[in-house]
Amino acid sequence: MGQPVTVIEKLTSLPGVIQYETNRVLSGMGHDTFTPDRPPQRNRPVDVLARRLLERGGIHSIHVNGNVITVRTDSHDATGIKEIVEDLYLYYPPVAAVAVAAETPALVAEGTVVDAAVVDAAVVDAAVVNAVEGEAAEGAAAETSAPVAD
Repeated sequence: MGQPVTVIEKLTSLPGVIQYETNRVLSGMGHDTFTPDRPPQRNRPVDVLARRLLERGGIHSIHVNGNVITVRTDSHDATGIKEIVEDLYLYYPPVAAVAVAAETPALVAEGTVVDAAVVDAAVVDAAVVNAVEGEAAEGAAAETSAPVAD
């Protein structure tokens, strides 16, 4: 769940410096700079992004101004940085949603509460309908096979 961020990666004339332009403003009108020695201290989106990039390793510095992220790498390797930015607002990766969706009919049939934030509402609705229809079919079968008392 969440929305992926659209990111355009632009190489600069400086070796190891890459700019990423996003379709989301991350820092408002202010500038934010982060380094391994000065990591983010708060939990704003720009801080979360900087923390994830620094955890990746190989980052010398990160500068964010509005929707432009400038990353200076130590090794000139930008592998995975674009994906980290794109996934900033994805709270539940698609794989987790698919796994829960596969279990949803069984969970609903058991009466387990399903987290609707993880599973698409249509999947939950379909699981509820299937579970209710299954119970109705079982009930009808039990009524027709039950002996009739005089």
